[in-house]
Amino acid sequence: PRDRRDEPPPARPQPNPAPAPAPASPRPRADPEPEERSADFATVAFIGILERLATVRPELAAFYQHAAPLSVTPTELVVGFEPDSVIAAQASEKEAVAALTQAASDHFGARVHVVVELDSERSRGFDTVAAQQARERKSRVQRAIAKAKQHPRVVDAMEILGARIKDLKIASD
Repeated sequence: PRDRRDEPPPARPQPNPAPAPAPASPRPRADPEPEERSADFATVAFIGILERLATVRPELAAFYQHAAPLSVTPTELVVGFEPDSVIAAQASEKEAVAALTQAASDHFGARVHVVVELDSERSRGFDTVAAQQARERKSRVQRAIAKAKQHPRVVDAMEILGARIKDLKIASD
């Protein structure tokens, strides 16, 4: 047997150091202004309504994508078309308004009164769903073209052949 008297005593566990203070959490963002909240609600709700409409009448949903959602509440939907809009006449027909009313009522789970404003000055310059989608499409195409131009094989081909890109097209969705 070994004499353990010459060995140092076993190390005692040290108490855990006090936990470091938690980093200060970022200040919560102030609630958006009521106008901003209502604009976001209107846009999201209107897109939801159009998605419902597209399942039964896709051509009408396409028309209404060009409308300005002027007021969207669970009881009333007011959409407007700019003066001289070529699709306003079709979108304001009784059958079209009835289909939009049904989609809005289904979306909110209660009867919704729908108003279509023709030649609406309030709609002029409004950011419609169609305009938003066009911007998103353009941005996707620009990113895809930039990515393709940087692809290693494209870069290698340009270097080897001493070429430059004259035109680049991206396949449609």
